[in-house]
Amino acid sequence: MNFLQAIILGIIQGIGEPIPISSSAQTIIASFLMNIETPGILFEVFLNFASFLAILWLTRNRVYKIITGSVMYITTKDKKFLSDFKMALYVIIGTLPAVVFGFTMKGIIENYLNNITTIGIFLIITGCLLFFVRKLNGYKNEFTMTWKDALIIGLVQGTLSLIPGISRSGSTIVAALLIGLTRETAFYYSFLLYLPVGLGTMILGYKDLVNSPLFRQNVPEYALMFVVTFFATIIGFNIFKSVMERGKLIYFSIYCWLVGSTLLIWF
Repeated sequence: MNFLQAIILGIIQGIGEPIPISSSAQTIIASFLMNIETPGILFEVFLNFASFLAILWLTRNRVYKIITGSVMYITTKDKKFLSDFKMALYVIIGTLPAVVFGFTMKGIIENYLNNITTIGIFLIITGCLLFFVRKLNGYKNEFTMTWKDALIIGLVQGTLSLIPGISRSGSTIVAALLIGLTRETAFYYSFLLYLPVGLGTMILGYKDLVNSPLFRQNVPEYALMFVVTFFATIIGFNIFKSVMERGKLIYFSIYCWLVGSTLLIWF
């Protein structure tokens, strides 16, 4: 891997992580086209941590409010902090399925689903899901959503989003819109769910990553990718936010259909 390839992969991962086009699928495709050997899921863990830091920075005000409000509610029982406490619980509830299914499905995904044909099929499915909910804008906000809503969205994140070609942000937002959340609530709750998963996967995978011979041979390139991914994630987040606000998810549907179909035809 050279520095130009590192920059390209960083841009693809960074922009692709927030928007619903499956960043893992895009990096696998790019690595294949550039004939780059990457250490599979360990590679994704490393770049995902850069995206985690970027999204944490972008949502820092909400995260701070939820944490401090939860602490205040626990210590004072003041009802004005109840919504923050509930959101903290919803994030925990929504994260649990990812913990359970992440461990059980990791081997299956690595052995059977990391191939171009499968990615093409699931990208087309992602495009269809986004097209189906493109005009939805529900009535539930962060104050009126329930723990059942959080569990449903968490189950979707913990199962479907592990598959290359199925977007994590896309699948969780599709689920959120289908059960009646507003676009804004669906958007921010999806990224709140990403934070514990992104942090947890890095904690669990960093030892294997740094012990990977491929990683140790390309430390400067990986460091460059990390920085590029961080800033590209900020760009991708703002692009997706704008598209969600305008109800134009069809843009991402078209992209997923075109890329998925191209992969099935050419490979």
